[in-house]
Amino acid sequence: MLGDVQATTDATPVRRTGSPDDIAVAGAFPVSEEAGDITGQSFGVNGDGNT
Repeated sequence: MLGDVQATTDATPVRRTGSPDDIAVAGAFPVSEEAGDITGQSFGVNGDGNT
């Protein structure tokens, strides 16, 4: 099982597993002041797996 996690991690461009903080930041950003001018977007939290 550990080998599967490492293989998956190695296959992602960011070369690390995600953390709960990654999800929390992604969830909080759209309602933050910094995102005030952003509308109609989807944010993929996938370790850059779409490349």
